[in-house]
Amino acid sequence: MAYDLEQVALIPMSCKPYHVAHDMLVRMAADECDRVELYVSLSDRGTITGDVMRRIWIEHIVPNLPSNVSVSYSAITPVRDCYERMGTADKTIPLPSVRFCVYGDADDTYRNFPDKSMYKYMPRLMGKIRIMRRGIERHELTDISGTQMREFLRQNDRAGFFRNLPDWMNKESVWQLLKPNRSPS
Repeated sequence: MAYDLEQVALIPMSCKPYHVAHDMLVRMAADECDRVELYVSLSDRGTITGDVMRRIWIEHIVPNLPSNVSVSYSAITPVRDCYERMGTADKTIPLPSVRFCVYGDADDTYRNFPDKSMYKYMPRLMGKIRIMRRGIERHELTDISGTQMREFLRQNDRAGFFRNLPDWMNKESVWQLLKPNRSPS
């Protein structure tokens, strides 16, 4: 029965850097689902390195996430990790009592998880309606992007950068870790 299924949100994220819209999306998923699995990219993006972002995740983000959220760091790509997670569940006999819901930006979610690919790699889950997509339009949360955040860093715009970080975050510490002209630590 559908109401007996555990709801598991899957969220592939680049997060270079993590900002208030990412946080709002994670908290929305945490409120709507039983569990949230974040798949986070550790690839470099411009001046933001995967190593620095891993440190920010471990020291600043993970301790402030809701208790039903777990984080996996992606060696390849977060989208592929989500496919592998659902593909493994699809091959389990019997199917696990889980319904997956992939969260993300509306355009990215439907581009990265089209029906054709989902039926190819997870036919049983798709046939049993065990995968949903929850594409969120940017204006539904707040209109900020990683591109804008990296531009704030590039322009040394602390106010713009700080304004778009979650309130709970140690903004100065994150700024010091990410700003392009930081001294090596």
